[in-house]
Amino acid sequence: MNSKSHGGSGCWSEKEAESLLLGPSDFPNNWQAAQSGLTVNAKHIELMTAKLINITVDIFPDPEDASSKFSEYRSHAEVTVPNRGYSGDSVREISTGDLLYIWMHKGNPSYGTEAWQAVGLLSNFVFKLNHSGSINNTKEGLAESIAVKQLEKLKDSKHLQGMCVKHT
Repeated sequence: MNSKSHGGSGCWSEKEAESLLLGPSDFPNNWQAAQSGLTVNAKHIELMTAKLINITVDIFPDPEDASSKFSEYRSHAEVTVPNRGYSGDSVREISTGDLLYIWMHKGNPSYGTEAWQAVGLLSNFVFKLNHSGSINNTKEGLAESIAVKQLEKLKDSKHLQGMCVKHT
C-alpha cells in the first residue's frame, strides 16, 4: 500500500481527535458526561425525565473521504425528511461558516417524541450528535448549541493537525 501526502488542510489522528471531544465541563450544569474513545455520552436525569446526548466521531485519512461521508449522511437526511410528511420538517444549516446541519432524526412532533441529530464536518473529522430523551424533553436548541461547541473546540485546535496521508 502506497501513501502520499495530501495538500491543503491538515488532519487529526484518532488520538488527537479523542483529546478534542467535549468533556464534562462543556455540558450544562447537572449533566454527567463520559468519554470512551471517539464517543461521548452525556445525560441529565431529573425526577421522571431524562435528556441524552451521544457524540460519535469518524476520522478519515483525508478531508475528501470525510467530505464524502458527510455528504452521504446529508443525503440520507434530505431523502428521509420529505417522506415523513411532518409540517415544517427540514434539514437546517447551522450558521457557523462551516459544514454543520441539524434535523429531526426520528420521532413525531405531535407526540413530543422528537430526537435531534446534528452532523458536522471539519477537515478529516465528521461528528454526529444525537439528542434524545423523555417525551417533551428534547430541544433542538440544546442539540444545536452542543454541536456548535464541539465544532468550535475543533476549530480552536487546528494548530494540532498533522499532515494528511492518503493510502493509494
